[in-house]
Amino acid sequence: MVVLDANVWVASLLGDEPKHIDSDRWLHDWLSKERSLVVPAMFVVEVGSAVARRRRSALEGNIAIARVETEPLLDIRDQSPHLWSSGARHAANLQIRAADAIYVALAADLGLPLVTWDQEILDRAADVIDVRTPDQMPT
Repeated sequence: MVVLDANVWVASLLGDEPKHIDSDRWLHDWLSKERSLVVPAMFVVEVGSAVARRRRSALEGNIAIARVETEPLLDIRDQSPHLWSSGARHAANLQIRAADAIYVALAADLGLPLVTWDQEILDRAADVIDVRTPDQMPT
């Protein structure tokens, strides 16, 4: 089980993303072994928004949302007041974006690795959590 940043999922969906092939291959291998991915509830919003904006298509955004909501191996976690508070502290202490801090907080709270392509998270959160790119994860 790992916490998954939305940027990996989005890259797997969009063929013109620089990390598309790596993301798609890693997700396929991970999920084919029936391993869960933990995500905060805002993951659904991030994926739908990213796809709709990049494709300039509400339909494609909604299709991406449906894929997230129906993936049985995605463990979508509610964002409790504790997670928001923990995320706020990580955002301030690590000087990272608010959304990124929620992923860091979730990984820290669960004691799970965070899988992301975000270089800022990789650089700044490594002292707080186990953070890796998909190609650094076993399949």
